[in-house]
Amino acid sequence: MNFITHLKRECIGMSAKFLKVAVPLLTLITTACGGGGSGGDGGSSSSEENQAPVANFSYSQPDSKSRLIVFDASESTDAESTELLYTWDFGDGTTGEGVQPEHEYQENGQYEVRLVVDDQTGLTDDQSTTLSVSSGDFHVSGQVSILQGVFVDSDTSDPNTEYVSNGSMKEAQEISSVSEVTGFLTYLDGSSSEDQYDFYIASLEEGQEISLNMEEGSDDLADIDLYLVDESGDFVDSSTGYSDEESVTVPEDGTYYVLAYAFGGTSTYRMRLNSASSATSASKGIRASDKFVAGQLVGRLKSDVKAAGIKTLTSAGAIRGDSGADRPMLLDANQAATGFGLDKSTGTVENLTRVGITIPTEVQRKLETIDTLKRLHASGQFEYVELNRIRHSQSVNDPFYPSMWHYSQIAVQDAWTTSTGAGVIVAVLDTGILSGHPDLEGQLVSGYDMVSDRLMAVDGDGIDPDPEDPGDDPLTTSDSWHGTHVAGTIAAATNNGVGIAGVAYDAKIMPVRVLGFGGGTDYDIAQGVYFAAGLDNDSGTVPDRRADVINMSLGGSGYSQTQQDAISAAREAGVIIVAAAGNSEEDASDYSPAGLDGVVTVAATREGGGAAWYTNYGSVVDLTAPGGETGEYVVDGGVLSTVGQETDDGEIEFTYEWMQGTSMAAPHVAGVIALMKEEWESMTPDNFDELVTDFKVSYGETPDSLYGYGEIDAELAVASARAQAAGTTQAGRLYVKDGHQRELWTQTELEVELLANTTDVSVAEISSSDSWLTATYLDDESTGLGSYSVVVDADSLEAGRYTGILSFTASTDTRFDLWISVQVITEDVDSDNYAGAVYVEFTDIETGGTAGQATATFDEEKGVYYYTSPSLDATSESGYGVMAGTDMDNDGVICEVNELCQRLESDGGWYPVISGSSHGDVDGVDIELEVLSDTLEDL
Repeated sequence: MNFITHLKRECIGMSAKFLKVAVPLLTLITTACGGGGSGGDGGSSSSEENQAPVANFSYSQPDSKSRLIVFDASESTDAESTELLYTWDFGDGTTGEGVQPEHEYQENGQYEVRLVVDDQTGLTDDQSTTLSVSSGDFHVSGQVSILQGVFVDSDTSDPNTEYVSNGSMKEAQEISSVSEVTGFLTYLDGSSSEDQYDFYIASLEEGQEISLNMEEGSDDLADIDLYLVDESGDFVDSSTGYSDEESVTVPEDGTYYVLAYAFGGTSTYRMRLNSASSATSASKGIRASDKFVAGQLVGRLKSDVKAAGIKTLTSAGAIRGDSGADRPMLLDANQAATGFGLDKSTGTVENLTRVGITIPTEVQRKLETIDTLKRLHASGQFEYVELNRIRHSQSVNDPFYPSMWHYSQIAVQDAWTTSTGAGVIVAVLDTGILSGHPDLEGQLVSGYDMVSDRLMAVDGDGIDPDPEDPGDDPLTTSDSWHGTHVAGTIAAATNNGVGIAGVAYDAKIMPVRVLGFGGGTDYDIAQGVYFAAGLDNDSGTVPDRRADVINMSLGGSGYSQTQQDAISAAREAGVIIVAAAGNSEEDASDYSPAGLDGVVTVAATREGGGAAWYTNYGSVVDLTAPGGETGEYVVDGGVLSTVGQETDDGEIEFTYEWMQGTSMAAPHVAGVIALMKEEWESMTPDNFDELVTDFKVSYGETPDSLYGYGEIDAELAVASARAQAAGTTQAGRLYVKDGHQRELWTQTELEVELLANTTDVSVAEISSSDSWLTATYLDDESTGLGSYSVVVDADSLEAGRYTGILSFTASTDTRFDLWISVQVITEDVDSDNYAGAVYVEFTDIETGGTAGQATATFDEEKGVYYYTSPSLDATSESGYGVMAGTDMDNDGVICEVNELCQRLESDGGWYPVISGSSHGDVDGVDIELEVLSDTLEDL
């Protein structure tokens, strides 16, 4: 038996009648849906009943850029073919009639459209659908804010920015004591559009460092200098080099003007006022407070102009002393400028005075010397030209303690079982020598006195063959006898029944005097290096046998090409050169000779091996060694060695004293190298460097970002030299790309990639030095290698600067330490958060082309910007990238170095902003601007 059922769709309130016939068929017949109509009497046939209509419609959008929709209900039907009525609800609050109505929507969006058809007998049907309406466009909108602690120069070049001059002390722009400033300067020889001065005012603390970075790649003339002026308008200090970086240090608490000054050209800049606890690098500029000889320069002419240049300088009376054509020349700055037809000064002193800054006469002479240096540097005549800086010994004279702990700390006694330095010569470039000291008798070979200035020399003449130390303080009896102390550490006589022992007591000392009253100049120091290495020098002589090792326990801030040339020549001759890192608690990279290429730079440790409080540090440090710590209540911390003591009647008594300093650390390393040279006579500077980096002269696993490869171990070093063990394979280790240190400034998050140098290394443990610093693994590799999110919990910290360490320990038991530095800021000056004109750019991710730009509107009451994009293609599946920034230099390009910028990124690419299926606008795309420190890479 077959059963067939007929059902009417979407009926409401149905009634049914069943007719039984003589065939095997069951038919279910429903009444019409709708308004009810007449049901007829019980005997009526179903074929006589009226049926409800069927609603059906479609729609189209003739123009994709228009919201006009054409509806079509012609497919709606009625069994009785009656004329239907069509009623529409368009879902936007409007209605319509007709079989084919048109309706234009006013906004993009989704709308519920409903059609009701009526057969005019009381029966109806309806159909509903959700309609997405779009003109094909959408908009992106959001807020733009500025990172806390950031201030913006109020008189940039962008014409769309409200101009507020800060070009004088009266107009100085107030900023927070710890803050970051982004600005723009231009000076084009008196152009009416120039902006040569940006003055800021802040309440600062002693020890704060102010750093300024000029945009790399600026025009060739661009040179921005940094000045510090007290509240009364008196000059305090300056940093005025010709590099891209300048910095000054606040000498005491007070209110100061900070001046960014355009020496020439056009450039943006970034300036940071760091907290007093910041451990930042030394200035790469030239500070007025630096010690150098005003009116003197040291330089070397380029080879193609050397002959003519020397003739010009000689005619002008600019060459001082007996400077040969193949060696650096000591120059009278003013006469050199005159000889080349250059102005003696570009007028910096006059310009600063004109804006109300009071400058002492002696500082004026130094600033004029720097100005002349810049002009000669820019002339193109010189291979290099630089100041004739005055260097000082790197010791600190403090109380002593009667125990040579510093030898046992580096296992010197164990090394003596096989080597004592016999046959090795170590040159000590220092204050000279007290040759009559009983612990130095028989320990010396001939040296030289290279101090050329008679006032500095103290001994009554210039350079001479006598390196005897006459004392370096003729005004008192507080001479340092620094060179004698250094020499005693290296090679004091041992087993002689008196005094102390030297690290390499069978080696010989070559005393070369380069420091005198007030220190020593770069030129004299360079001549000392040439002499010790057996190379041509001002003395006209060379030693019978050159030194194997040179110790330079001296230095000062600022780069010296003069010293670099001498050191490079000595290293090429086979001499290993050891330099003290310095005692200023700063990055040693800008100190000479510590930061120069080719030297072994040594930082200082205290008893127990930790870093001494005063020592310099940084990436140029190769090794550490005992330098000691002494103080009023510390009796066991210094390094004991040979010195003299001047009596009231002018006699010199030979004695011993405790000193502290990297000057004391360096000779420990020089002495150990002498021990190694006895075992491995042919060891070259390159050989030694390889042993250092292979951890064959110190125990360690990874180099430290502050203190190199760690503290030297004499026994290990001598054993390594004996075995000629350079290049020994080390255990695999972890490392983070781009080094050990990250400076976050005020950011609280960064992502780093952890790598391994061999395939068998995995992560065994991750630890943090502080609870506020954490690392979270972002990948899922079993080795633990890959990306890590590093987060600083700044909310748990008070205002100040913090440094923490993330330690990644490998399966091979090696460890990589990542140093994270962060500045937590509490603003003491409220910023109005106005950054001038802020532009928001939109990039079509699929094509990489620009899709439009909007200028954000600043809300003064709320201190934020608001923006809305131009119309973007809502049908784009790839979406759009969003970037906001400033254009301080008005070159039509936002987000250049030192301008404010933020680009929304994800996984190394653009963060895509997509309208979605609704084609609706996207709101809430918020951006926080920060100062851009590096060029953006293409995405």
